[in-house]
Amino acid sequence: MPDWIVIFGWLGGPATVIGGLYWGLKEGLIRSLDRTLERYKAELQRQNDSHRSDLNARNEQQVERLKAELSFASQQELERLKAELALQSESIRHQYQMDQLKLATANKQKHEVYASLLEKIRFAEGAVGSLWGARFAPGLDQYTDEELASFLNEKSVSPGRRDDLLAGIKQDRTKGMKEVQKIVRNIELSEARGKVTEAKNFILLKALYATADLKRAALAITGTLWNTWTEVHVGELNPTGSGFEKYQALLDKAREQVEALEEAMRKELSPLQV
Repeated sequence: MPDWIVIFGWLGGPATVIGGLYWGLKEGLIRSLDRTLERYKAELQRQNDSHRSDLNARNEQQVERLKAELSFASQQELERLKAELALQSESIRHQYQMDQLKLATANKQKHEVYASLLEKIRFAEGAVGSLWGARFAPGLDQYTDEELASFLNEKSVSPGRRDDLLAGIKQDRTKGMKEVQKIVRNIELSEARGKVTEAKNFILLKALYATADLKRAALAITGTLWNTWTEVHVGELNPTGSGFEKYQALLDKAREQVEALEEAMRKELSPLQV
């Protein structure tokens, strides 16, 4: 059996032995704790790396899912916008075609209206212009009874009035022919007045197809022609007056107005007009 007293004495005594043991236990415990801490740190790092890896994977999945959702939503929105744009384009194209059709129809109608208006004004000008001065007058004195009857029919003289005139000519040719000429003159005046009125009414009825300036110009012409016709009518009632000069001046004015109107129509209807 060992002699511990001798051994303790050799080691320096009990205090020294106990201190050595304490130090050895302390160092062993510290080293054990260090190893445990290192293992814990390593495990914690491993878990952290694993968690980070999982988090990154989930983030990537979420990002990809979000990108897919955004791509799908964008594609849907794009398709919706494309469909809406297609509808708008079709609507615009249809409206353009309708506008072109309306424009073509309006231009065609305007051409027709302007041509008819100018024709009626020209007829009115010609009818009023032939009422006084140098003009063509049929030689009724040279007509046979049959020719006179045909002439009166052309002038729309009623059958009863026509027969009375022809009977009067047979009784007194000179007096009867004067009556015929009077009737013919009244018909000429009435026809000229009717043509002026017809032209004016046409302007008013077709005003929708004419510009405001052209409408005013056309009405100014019919006004001048009406004043011209009035001078003839007054001259018939008062042959000794000086109405012919006024008549001629008004007729010249009307003809200038007609030329200006025709030029305005030509410019307005020209396809090269800007």
